Amino acid sequence: MEGVEIPILGQGSGMRGLSADGSGPARFVRAVAYVATLHPVPDASELEKSALHVLNNFDMPFGMVRASRARCPCRQASSRV
Repeated sequence: MEGVEIPILGQGSGMRGLSADGSGPARFVRAVAYVATLHPVPDASELEKSALHVLNNFDMPFGMVRASRARCPCRQASSRV
């Protein structure tokens, strides 16, 4: 892709190319990138806000992790095809 220019699509384009799946390694890589690019903050209160904002990007919604694939509604629907 040398020489190919991709236009900026909006804020956050600097993170383009990072893995976006929900696996542990992908979330870790994104967390490291987010923390490495934080701007310095003046006090502990602002640091706490920044940390919580970063961590909020890695929440696992209820139901995203399942003990068994058989109980996944998407899996059941695809097995009927």
